[in-house]
Amino acid sequence: MNSKSPNLPPPPSVPSVVLRPGRDSGTFVEYEIAFTAGANVDAVRALVRQLKAGHEVCFASPDPGDSYLLARVHGADLQIKTAYHGCDGNWRIASFDEAVEHLRPVIPHYDGTYLNRYGSYCIYPDNQIARVQSASTVVASSARHDLMTTEPISLTGTLSLQDLMDINRVHSRMLIRWPVRLLMAVVSVLIAALIIVAGRSAHFVPFSFVVLALCAYFPFGWILSGRWALRRRYHRNRDKFTEETATFTGDAVCITSAKADVRLTWDHLSCVVATPRGLLFLLPPHNIWFWLPQRVFEGNDYRDAVLKLATEHKIRIRRMS
Repeated sequence: MNSKSPNLPPPPSVPSVVLRPGRDSGTFVEYEIAFTAGANVDAVRALVRQLKAGHEVCFASPDPGDSYLLARVHGADLQIKTAYHGCDGNWRIASFDEAVEHLRPVIPHYDGTYLNRYGSYCIYPDNQIARVQSASTVVASSARHDLMTTEPISLTGTLSLQDLMDINRVHSRMLIRWPVRLLMAVVSVLIAALIIVAGRSAHFVPFSFVVLALCAYFPFGWILSGRWALRRRYHRNRDKFTEETATFTGDAVCITSAKADVRLTWDHLSCVVATPRGLLFLLPPHNIWFWLPQRVFEGNDYRDAVLKLATEHKIRIRRMS
């Protein structure tokens, strides 16, 4: 079943595949794509067989790692690649059967319900495959096109021991709010008082000292032990904390280092915690992605610009003293 639009050229007809017109970006024409319920490997074969010069198909992989599976016809060659976190990756020439096996894992995960999120079929004019900046850009909606033109903001730095301490403090405050901390302290004090009173009226036993130690640990001890563990980790692995660059654009955030490049669209973020010491970027549900210390914002107005970008993409901003 195929839907057509008078504003876009008709999409190819492929059995067991749903294609609906998305948008004309000026560089390519994009269609939203999904396999229908009950589709099998024959649907993938038909899709690959339909590819012509200037045609490209992209699906989010069901495997973990935020990767995308792509196939295209470039010139006279059928090519495939796997792109991670929106990075381009490397195209390689493949046979028809290799391309089918490359796209085959997506079948069970595309039953028509994920039509607007994970798949795109792109046709480039004049049979020329332009360089796609990221798989996320390919599937982005035209309503956010104005945000893609934002000038990139790049910030470079290396984490210090104080940065690790700040990250630990901010993250722990995110996970355990102050009412919970207060409740833990009150309950611990009450239990400790009860143990002390019982011990003075009767006598202390070894279990009494164990309980008292736990009562001291729960409100305060885990904070101190966490800071001690961070210091040990930093000093043992100091050479692993290398320089990193965070780049913010209208459609994505990219972290670049000597070890790896990670690029995520804004909708992968769950929250940005703004503190006087810096900004902490979190992934769902509350996982730490990276930290920007306040020193990288000295002498510029990038802090407000980054927070503005996050707000425009409806990322929750939590301000913390």
